[in-house]
Amino acid sequence: MSVRNQEYDFKGCPGCGDFGVKRALEMAINTFTEEFEIPRTSNVIVAGIGCSGNMVHLIDGEQPFGIHGIHGRSLPIAFGISSSRPDLNTIVVAGDGDFLSIGGEHIAPSAARNPNITCIVMDNGVYGLTK
Repeated sequence: MSVRNQEYDFKGCPGCGDFGVKRALEMAINTFTEEFEIPRTSNVIVAGIGCSGNMVHLIDGEQPFGIHGIHGRSLPIAFGISSSRPDLNTIVVAGDGDFLSIGGEHIAPSAARNPNITCIVMDNGVYGLTK
């Protein structure tokens, strides 16, 4: 657990919506940890590839645990974390292509098992990096 590295200089593309998602995620984590009086270390963020993968590095304040997964496999990684550590609040942040296309085959089996995972899918409308 550490404070965000200020040296990590992320510049979004014009019109990038990632910062709105980042802020909403920070607010949700802060509200959740305060409301249930749990430490930020009880949160883990699993990010896909592409721009959404930067969420692991961008969260302000004390960093929750995070892992930058491989393409299309953020949900299975999160399922493993949630299954082995049900005490953690597991959050997936992935792009549309990463989660819905390459990783699409993991949605139905995971939903059937109903794990305690929150998934945030970022759709930039171009099915690809905007850079």
